[in-house]
Amino acid sequence: MAVKGSISKVEQTKGLFVEQVSALVELLERRSFYEIEGDSYDAAFKRVQFLKNTIEDNDGYKFFWIKNEPVEREKDLQLIYRLTWYGTRFSVDSEVNNGRGFC
Repeated sequence: MAVKGSISKVEQTKGLFVEQVSALVELLERRSFYEIEGDSYDAAFKRVQFLKNTIEDNDGYKFFWIKNEPVEREKDLQLIYRLTWYGTRFSVDSEVNNGRGFC
């Protein structure tokens, strides 16, 4: 029973992070997403707006569904966003003050 459950989770993860994100990255490449420049704030803002447009107006929403179920975990969505940020000179952290220790 546990093995069957583990296999199912592995297949779901493979579907999300190998197949879906790879297809999303290909779509973003075709739309020049990785050529966006500026300082870190401008680049982050422009990429979020570009990604939003891709999701809402160019069928990008399809990459956030697996077997008719939406991606729900925040960690999964943060990882997808990080994967779409390759090709940048900036550090992309999901949390405020990441790596700075205690404030």
